[in-house]
Formats: sequence, structure tokens, C-alpha cells
Amino acid sequence: MTSGGMLAPGPCHAGHGANPGFRPRRSPRAEPPAPHRAQAAGPRLRPPDHGRYHRLIAPRAVSLPYRNPRPEDMLFDHIALPIASVACETGFSVETLIAWESRCGFPASFVNARGERIYMPEQVRSLSRIKRLMGRGYPLETLLAMDETAQRALDAANAPAGRTADTQRLDGWMQLVKARDPRSMHRQFHRELAKLGMLHFIQNTLVPLTRLVNEAWARDQLDVLDEQLLWENIEQYFRKAIADLEPPDAGRPRCLLTTLPGETHLLGLLMVEALLMLEDAHPVPLGAETPIARIAGAVEARRIDVVCLSFSIACPPERIVQGLGALRRALPGYVQIWAGGQGVQALRAPIDGVHVIPEFEDLLVWLAGWRAEAGT
Repeated sequence: MTSGGMLAPGPCHAGHGANPGFRPRRSPRAEPPAPHRAQAAGPRLRPPDHGRYHRLIAPRAVSLPYRNPRPEDMLFDHIALPIASVACETGFSVETLIAWESRCGFPASFVNARGERIYMPEQVRSLSRIKRLMGRGYPLETLLAMDETAQRALDAANAPAGRTADTQRLDGWMQLVKARDPRSMHRQFHRELAKLGMLHFIQNTLVPLTRLVNEAWARDQLDVLDEQLLWENIEQYFRKAIADLEPPDAGRPRCLLTTLPGETHLLGLLMVEALLMLEDAHPVPLGAETPIARIAGAVEARRIDVVCLSFSIACPPERIVQGLGALRRALPGYVQIWAGGQGVQALRAPIDGVHVIPEFEDLLVWLAGWRAEAGT
């Protein structure tokens, strides 16, 4: 989530430098000479950072897959999204992304060690900007002929006008994020929590703040380090805030909260945990990246009624489907599986025995439905 040019003067003319740690899909001109490739170290993969992106460690002093990389960019980790996540985040289909790249090399992708087509954040931001402007009536051909500076100016000029108390309050949060001021974040968190109460704070602050942060990143108004600092601090504050909430022993349903291996994001599950306690259910948090065998064991030992899982946008849909299918086969039929998070929004078909809950607010509906079905 950093700045970087991509459309200069348009996708058909975007000559991107190559990262020798990857194999570009197109354009031999983007690849370094063979001897250089042979000497360059390949990428090391880390787990997704906060469940949103694959973190790629690029070799030092190499060019990156976008125009005019800055020297400081070459010295830090870089973030990439798989194609399914790019499609979900930008609104362009996988087929459209592949077709555009085949015709004119934009958006430029790389292949990671798992053989997945991945994209740098600058490419995703540019695609999101084009999608927004198309939605406001600008022809695609006109947008593709513009350079990035012109696109950004047009996007800013067409930003929605008007401000409410809620948007001003959320903008105050964004200012704290950009200032990287954790002490002020801490004060603001507890002030709003005390004023709004836990449930309204989740629904009226945390959920819309998540959307606002995603939109700010798409507009190139927020750095990835700013986003990480925000969620790290919010998660820390939130853990302390819910520590004093005691779930009722007889609360139903008994819900096990966790993520599957490879998914590290926990803030969404912390919000679910708080909501379940406020609604007199009994959450059983199990932490992140729990193997399926351990989930199955915990379900039996803790008399679990529902397993709640969260998937970030960085998790490819096929991996979500495989993981949920394997978990469904490992659990008794009476145990429900609720899957939420941005990642499930990319699923194109229902999964047998799994309830997909793409919006946080829908959790209350499913909770009421379970209780009506169970007669509690």
C-alpha cells in the first residue's frame, strides 16, 4: 500500500522492470538477462500479514514490477495479492484481468513459488481507481489513455461530497492513523467505547472504519505501515476491553472461534467474540491458524454448537473452499460452520454444510436463526 506509478501513459505502454525473484507472465523486455536471473535469490514467503496480503521478501537492489522504483522501495518487503483477491477487491473478473494482461501487459502479474498469479499493490490501486471512474460514467478507453497523475486528479474531483457527524468522526480516526499516534488512538478508542457501548462501537466505528481504511488504501491515501499500526493497536485495545466480559456458562450457542492454518487475522473474530457475549452466547476462542484435527478435538471436548471462521481477502477462494470442505467432513453433522470475512465474498458457489456470512451485521440474524431452530 505505497505509492507507485502504473499507468504511464496507459496499460498498453506500461514497461515494468522485472523482479528476478519472480517469473513475469509477459514481456521478455521486463526480464533481466539470463545470467542475472541465475544469480538472483528467489523470494521467501511469509504468512499473510494480518490476513490481507502475501508478504514477499524481495532481493536488495533489484528493480520492482512497476515503473521508476525508488531506491528505498528496493530495501523493504513488498506485498502482493493473488488474482482472485484482486478480482474481489477491484470488481474486475479474473477473466478480464487475464485478457487485459494478454493484450497489453496491464495489469502486470508475477508467479509466486506456489504457481499463483499475484499483483503488486500499485496495480490493484490503479484497477480500483479505473473501476470507480467507470462507475461514474467515464469510458474505459479514455481512462486507459490517461497517465496516473491525470487519473488521480479525476478521481479526487469526483469524490463524493458532503460530510456527516459519522464521517467526521471516522476521518478523525484516519488522521490518527496517518499521524502514527498510538497514544491518541488509545484515548479515542476508550472514549468512543465508553460513549457508544460495545455493540454500537463495533457496528458504528470498527466495521465502517475497516471499509474506510480499505478505500483509503485503494486511493493511495494510506501506507501499508499505517494500516498495520492501526490494526495492531486496535486488536490490542480490543483484547483488553473484552477481557472483562464474562460469557454466561449456560449461554447458547457455544461457538468456537478460530482461523485455519495460513490465516492470521484475528480482529474480526475478536469483534464476533464480543458480540456473542453481549448476546448471551458462549464464545470459545481458540486463536489463529488451528489445524482441522485440533478444531475437531475441541468441538468434542468443549461441546461446541457452531464453529466460526474468518477469512481475509488474501486467502484464495479455492483454498477457502478446500479448507471448509475438509473441516465439514471432520465435524459431526449437528455442528454448524459459519464462515465470514472479506475472503468469503469472492466465493461463487455455496458450500455444502457451511453458512457463509459475508457481512458482520448478518451475524445477529444467523444467531437468532440458530436459537429458533434449537428452541432456546
